[in-house]
This record gives sequence, structure tokens and C-alpha cells, in this order.
Amino acid sequence: GTGSNVVPSEYPPTTRSYHNESNSKLKLHGYQLIGVFKDIHKKSHLEIKGGITYSTGHEKVSDDNYAGASFLRLDYIRQTPKFMMQCMVDFDCCRIMHFSIQNVYCSKWARSYYISEDNGFYWAPQYYNLDIVFTLKINKNLSGTIKVLNALDAQYGGIDAVGMDMDLPYNPQLRRNIRLGLTYTL
Repeated sequence: GTGSNVVPSEYPPTTRSYHNESNSKLKLHGYQLIGVFKDIHKKSHLEIKGGITYSTGHEKVSDDNYAGASFLRLDYIRQTPKFMMQCMVDFDCCRIMHFSIQNVYCSKWARSYYISEDNGFYWAPQYYNLDIVFTLKINKNLSGTIKVLNALDAQYGGIDAVGMDMDLPYNPQLRRNIRLGLTYTL
């Protein structure tokens, strides 16, 4: 007899893997503007870094990978927001305090997991995220840090988590998170 964990010999050997769809097409145009401004205000060491990205294009996807597959043209690229902005502002205050403010704005994007616009999970909504880091130098060796990640408690999903046995329909990101820390330097 065969045990329950043994595959009978009449079944062909199989493996599970993913492959690219050879009939699909994607056309993407991306534009990016990046700026870095250092020591704008010498006394506070004010520094601003930022970037703006604009992406456009289209994608043709089929319902299967075979010669007679039907194609659907999407006038956007899935998993790619049309517009994204990032900006970071760093500065010192009173020689013992340092602030870092990080901003991210992302326009909505289509998830790859869903192909139909009538599905509620089709679009990942736009979001704005704000992270703030405050560091205080207590003495020459000791400093304390407060990090407030996602300070405005934005609720947004990240890139689809696909390829698992049970794909996630929504990939939630970290909500408001406050971290405290001490650093001692010898």
C-alpha cells in the first residue's frame, strides 16, 4: 500500500512556478525631477531634498497565456502611481535639537491582483504620509530620539502581496507609530 503522503506513480511529476505572460505588452514613460538644497540657512543647517515622479503608459494583459487569448488594454500601468512626491526637511535648532520631517504623497494606482474596475479593491487610494523625527542632545554623550511614523495616521495599502497560497486582497501599511530611543556614545 501507499501512505497518504506518497504521490502515486500514475501522476506526472509537477512543480509550482510562475512565468511571464509572453503575449503581454507594456509601454511606460516616466519623468522625474530631483532637487537637493544643502545649508540653505547656515546656522540651522537647513537642508531640503525632494523628488517628483510622473509616470504614464499603457499595458495589454490577456486572460491566459495561450495563442488565442483575448487582450484587455489598460490606459495605465498596474502597481504604478501616475504621480508621486517625496520631500524631506532637516534642520538643527539651538545646537541641541535636530528635526527631520519626511513627506510622501502618492496618487491612486491600480492593483495587479484585480483586472476588473467594478471590483472594490481595484484601485489603491491616494495617500499622504508624514514622518517626524526629533533628536535632543542631553549632554556630550547622551541623546534622546522621538520618531513619529505616519503622524497623521494615514490608512493606505502597499504594493500587492501576490504569489502566496492565499493572496492578500489588501496589503495594509503601518499606522501611526511612536518610537522612543536613547543613544549613549563613548
